[in-house]
Order: sequence, then structure tokens, then C-alpha cells
Amino acid sequence: MRKKLKPWQKETIQIVVVVVVAFGFYQGLAIALQTPLPILSVVSDSMDPTLQIGDLIIAGKADYQVGDIAIYDLRGITIVHRITEKRGDSFIFKGDNNPVADPETVPVERIRGKVHLAVPLLGYPRLFLHWVGI
Repeated sequence: MRKKLKPWQKETIQIVVVVVVAFGFYQGLAIALQTPLPILSVVSDSMDPTLQIGDLIIAGKADYQVGDIAIYDLRGITIVHRITEKRGDSFIFKGDNNPVADPETVPVERIRGKVHLAVPLLGYPRLFLHWVGI
């Protein structure tokens, strides 16, 4: 005869399964889209009105062109801005809502991906986890 699980044991197993599936989905998406950052939440208004705080964005590797919205690293900070100019193998970025371009050129090696999809409001749960330090 099989031992019946207590309600808290069932809930614990369900939570573990959800976490494992979510982690596997994220890692699979990272592999499929060829980027370590396949899912991000917009955290500032620098890309208003195109992207707004709380939007969830899906990004992946691409051939980057002027006009694309892309993700890059600036001294450990992840930036989501539009490519406004190409200079050799580097790019100039600018937020749509910013008065001036970003302070430095970005070599293609520092670009983490191109934004392929933005879903309004779905980024807020991820932002909440970030704000509380998780």
C-alpha cells in the first residue's frame, strides 16, 4: 500500500517541480536564442514610448543593424537601447527617450542580443524579485 503524502509535502513537491521546469525553460531559451539573457524586464523609461517600465522582453543573437533595439553590457550594467550608428565593428546606442547617445561605442562582442518581442506588464513579477534582492 502506498503512503499518502501530507498536503504540505505535495505543495513542496509542486513548488520544486515548477522551479525546475522554469529553470530548464530559461536555460533552453538561452541556448535556442544564443544569448545568456533571453528574458529581461525593462527597468527604466529610457526607451519610452517603445518600451516601458515593466515590459518583458525576449532577446536573441542577430545580425545587428542601425534601428535595432539591442542589449549590451556597460561596466556590469545591462542596457537596452536602440542602435543609432555603426562605426566599423562597433555601434553607437541611444535610448529613445534620452537626449544624447550613450557615452561610449559598443563592440559587437559586448552585445548580448536583439529584442525580438516585448510584452507589456509581464515584466513586473521579475522586477519585484529584483527589487527585493532575489
